[in-house]
Amino acid sequence: MSKKKQKQLTIMVVIVAAMAAILVVAIQLNNWNTARQEAAEDAAIPRVLTLDDVTGVTFVNGDSSLEFLLNDDDEWYWADDEDFLLDDTAVATVAGLAEDFQANASFEIADDLSAYGLEDPDLAVIYTTEDGDTYTLLVGGTTGDYYYAMLEDGDTIYTIADTLATNLGYDLYYMADLADYPSLSSDIIQDVTLTSGDSEITFTIGEVEVEISDDEDEDADSSAEGDASSSSSEPETEIEYHWFLDGEDVTDQSQITSLNTEVDSISMYSLAAFKPTDEALEVYGLTEPTMTLTVRYTDEDDDGDEITVTSVLTVGGYNEDEDAYYCTLDTNPNEVYLISASSIETSLELAANGLTYDSEDAEDTDADTSTDSE
Repeated sequence: MSKKKQKQLTIMVVIVAAMAAILVVAIQLNNWNTARQEAAEDAAIPRVLTLDDVTGVTFVNGDSSLEFLLNDDDEWYWADDEDFLLDDTAVATVAGLAEDFQANASFEIADDLSAYGLEDPDLAVIYTTEDGDTYTLLVGGTTGDYYYAMLEDGDTIYTIADTLATNLGYDLYYMADLADYPSLSSDIIQDVTLTSGDSEITFTIGEVEVEISDDEDEDADSSAEGDASSSSSEPETEIEYHWFLDGEDVTDQSQITSLNTEVDSISMYSLAAFKPTDEALEVYGLTEPTMTLTVRYTDEDDDGDEITVTSVLTVGGYNEDEDAYYCTLDTNPNEVYLISASSIETSLELAANGLTYDSEDAEDTDADTSTDSE
């Protein structure tokens, strides 16, 4: 290679290296500017609180207050009674806000606090830190989609999103972790007993081997009828789970279809009382129940062994305002729930009146009786 070409190559290498260096500097400068801009924007967002060690939260709503504390497992519980089954979603949300409580805007107090609904507000939250320090945040009226808020004895008013106000508006029973009724399909149910007063009716569930109907196979068999080369085979079967009453298969009765659906989908939608007194149980109609639904079913223990489990749902009085019944589960004796009347109407009917056979079956029965008499 000639000296001239070597010189040209050297110049090109230097130019490329210089351009690469310029590109690196430009990228770094852009990243630095972006970071500085984001930092400036973040710094411009007003902060109501920045707490990282909240161990207690008190919801204040009018004249009532609910205190919640954090246990060693980082789970929130109701300070008045740790036995209360709490769904701590709302509490965790409110506590989490304090870590970096951002406001939409902030300004110094210019008018009387009543102008912002902060003179005597209904809503407030009290944060308690691990050191025992407390911070009370008052929540006032609304302005557009935001709420006015201020720290107690503070000199700044903030506008904040509705997340805090929404969660502070929940009462204790709304935050209850409702008991789960077991999912009970026919393949695991052993028997179902419905009791009302002195009346009792028990349905047993058992396996029945039924022949599988296949229209295509039937057509093929029909077209091949008389063909000496065709060979017969055993029909295919499958196992179904049928309901029996006093040994009679009643699976096809409409009430049984409805009962099967009810038993597999029972759920309570609200907590009505926690640790009720005997007097309260009487008021709820649970000392003389309207109905008791007892289901025995097959389950597995922790070792995977098959066991029989009994679930008892006790249904008390009717709440006309809610169109619901008061009820308790044997697994949660401290709690009284509300269950929709429509979700257990077939169970109530069967418990009170027994099985009412479908009209077509009743007509068939009458016809058979008439034929026999002739």
